[in-house]
Amino acid sequence: MEITSSVSEMHSDHSEWISKVKFYEEELDLLSETIDEHVGHSSGKEVLALGEQLQNRILIQKENFDRIKHGIRHHETAIKRFLADDTDLQDPAMSEQHKQFGEELSYLEKEFQNLKNQIHQFILHKN
Repeated sequence: MEITSSVSEMHSDHSEWISKVKFYEEELDLLSETIDEHVGHSSGKEVLALGEQLQNRILIQKENFDRIKHGIRHHETAIKRFLADDTDLQDPAMSEQHKQFGEELSYLEKEFQNLKNQIHQFILHKN
């Protein structure tokens, strides 16, 4: 994921990142429902335990996405303050923070894919 630092590019990145986060949050809700559905049809202790473990990982992932979404929105607000104050946005700290959000989201996307793959394996091998 390429990270940019001009104001318009930061704003564009923020919009894209927030959209991605919302997508992943919806996907996590669907995956959670799928786990519940499959666990509900099983009485095996191992299936129940693994289902619970995956549900816990979904909760952690949702918290991570919520945290980054909040951080991105806070960063967007800070950029707007800089613009309103007519302050130079070439602040290295702002650019570095922006870069960190992009890197963190990229990491969370990989973690999401890993979790999703594990859930699919759980569903396929549950029976």
